[in-house]
Amino acid sequence: MKNKQNLIYLGILIVLVLVYAGIKLGNYKPEKNFDSTSLAIKDTARIAKIFISSQSEPDGVYVIKKGDKWIVKKDSMQAPADINTVASMLSELANLNIESVVATSPDKWKDYELTDSAATIVKLFDQNGNPIREYYIGKFRFKRTQTAYGMGTNGTPYTFVRTGSSDDVYLVKGMLSITFNRNFKNLRNQMILKLVKNDVKKISFTMPEDSGYYLVKKDSAWFINGKDTADFSKVDSYMNMIGWLSDSHFDDNFKPVKAPVYTVTYEGKNFNPVTIRIYQKDSLNYVVNSTYNPQSYFVTLKEHLVDRLIKPKDFFKKTVKKQ
Repeated sequence: MKNKQNLIYLGILIVLVLVYAGIKLGNYKPEKNFDSTSLAIKDTARIAKIFISSQSEPDGVYVIKKGDKWIVKKDSMQAPADINTVASMLSELANLNIESVVATSPDKWKDYELTDSAATIVKLFDQNGNPIREYYIGKFRFKRTQTAYGMGTNGTPYTFVRTGSSDDVYLVKGMLSITFNRNFKNLRNQMILKLVKNDVKKISFTMPEDSGYYLVKKDSAWFINGKDTADFSKVDSYMNMIGWLSDSHFDDNFKPVKAPVYTVTYEGKNFNPVTIRIYQKDSLNYVVNSTYNPQSYFVTLKEHLVDRLIKPKDFFKKTVKKQ
């Protein structure tokens, strides 16, 4: 009898060792008693309004869908939203995957920065204003990946999350706190210009005292005013410098009352012409506005945005090397 009991204990011990080894080697995962996708918004097209209250915006800010566009609204101010940021938010919500349940009572919320005052609160609504879900987003951490040789060197980001309808605290993949903890300015569309340089075929500069000119591309060469050969490397360098241009120094009170000091227009294939207008605000500051983001005005010193966008004709002239 005793030998039989010993065999049973030995069998149990072997099973436990195998399970432990399987977990350590990453070949076995214990069965979960929860739906790992239960937090995800499977149909993000339902979301028409997102309310975010965070450390950056304690009083809250709204991201609202208007037709096929998104705006960001705070109090009486509203502006076009950064579509890439909105896309990141929707992607995070669609792919929320629960790794584990780490707590089941409110007394643990403080440990994970999930109290009302510490968490980033995200409320989702449909187009009729009906609530879809409410998330509380806490701190995040990096978790090293487990390999057969021990702990890996690359960390996977995880975030602690709870919902408004449950006391449970979940560990989910992703950096939700960074994605959603943004202020009004950081949620706005900060783009001034976005171009694919190979699509640009003509650049026209309007400048004071009739000193304007244009660059035109014929085959693989650039020409000044259609006749003088431009230095290709200088045009290419210019396009690299302004092809993806953004800024965060908004001037929401600026109203143009005079004609712009400078304009530059980009034309070509696969995009509508884009014109940038540059106004002189005072002795030091200029204001930049673009048809790419027409509702936004950006204040800048001349040596920042203006000198990047506007170049004198001589800048592009091809230098003749002396023999």
